[in-house]
Amino acid sequence: MQDDQNLLKELQLAFSRPVKDGAIELDKFLFSRKAFNLLRLEDLYEKTKGVIPPFRQTDFLILFVRQGSGKRSIGHYTFDIQDNSLAIVSKRVIHASTYTSKPYGYLISFNPDFLLQQAFSYKMLSNRKVLNPSLQPFMVLSNEQAAEVTDIFEKIIEECNNGFEEKKQMVALKLLELLILCDRFFTEKAECDCTLEYSDTLHAFNDLIETNFTKHRNVQFYANELHTHPNNLNHIVKKATGLTAKQTITNRMIIEAKYLLASTSLSVKEIAYELGFEDPNYFISFFKKEESATPTHYRMQPV
Repeated sequence: MQDDQNLLKELQLAFSRPVKDGAIELDKFLFSRKAFNLLRLEDLYEKTKGVIPPFRQTDFLILFVRQGSGKRSIGHYTFDIQDNSLAIVSKRVIHASTYTSKPYGYLISFNPDFLLQQAFSYKMLSNRKVLNPSLQPFMVLSNEQAAEVTDIFEKIIEECNNGFEEKKQMVALKLLELLILCDRFFTEKAECDCTLEYSDTLHAFNDLIETNFTKHRNVQFYANELHTHPNNLNHIVKKATGLTAKQTITNRMIIEAKYLLASTSLSVKEIAYELGFEDPNYFISFFKKEESATPTHYRMQPV
């Protein structure tokens, strides 16, 4: 598809630039990227010759190497790439790869907007363990697991290439199916070898945000609830995710705002009150600062 070729060219250009401040800010170079993208790794390899420098972006990434070898780093993890390697990269986490043989497989990048605009709730995303940046982000699948994952990827590609009006909904359903399947695989691995690393503080922080983000946006509140200093909480969150604690809270607010704007008929004023803003004008300013668009303009954008 032409969109895929444009995206590959933009990735080639971005990855050929010097790395500054430890990582390439990929969002600055991608103009053909949509809320959901799927590329074959072999096509990306042809453009990059197997070297993906450190980069980060605001999308989640799912990478499956059906066949190939090399090295990959995700955050503070470094591991060997081998056949049937599955990796999940959370947004804003630095990631790099070097392939020593041509890979065959798939790369999905997606923004939560893609699912939210198909009327999926944020809870369906927040419940996915593999999208939690405190989890070990990779594993090697069995042949049976790899076959299941490959089938979903191929069906998504088939759906993307057809002209049916409902293809975005179908792709969203298959993406959610893939995430649920990945959750099961990672959970089974954890039960077998207990290798998944998880920060109790980060877990508790995420749970607190889920129940309090419409009432409390101050990091001090969460630090007090977790019996720690705000600086320590910020260190834990930033080490695992690349985001500050404040940015994490803000992101949760923005995602909920986008969901309400995209999937309900509530007015902007009603949404502001729903999210705990006493002044709707302050909510509009808050949203515009984070998204460079007013809530009304965001709502008018095509799905």
